Amino acid sequence: MIISHEIVLLLTDPIVHGDKALRLRCLTVKGDADLDIDSNLAQRDWKEALALSKQLGLPDWESRAKGELGIIAFLHGDTGGAMLQVGLALR
Repeated sequence: MIISHEIVLLLTDPIVHGDKALRLRCLTVKGDADLDIDSNLAQRDWKEALALSKQLGLPDWESRAKGELGIIAFLHGDTGGAMLQVGLALR
């Protein structure tokens, strides 16, 4: 949880807030850390990472975010949503 908290502080920094690529990288690290502790926090991180990756035109990060959201959907008991997200990530 310490890593997640430190990244929250970074995400509020004006430099990180203004640099979308840096913000995306922070969100992916936070999403990984949060998944070990709280899948709801991780879901929020990866949803924002997905939106940013689309804005930045980064299909590899977009696929990664979809895959992570698929894993989270599975953890939440949504097997259909999990299959859909992971399937979209593999395209």
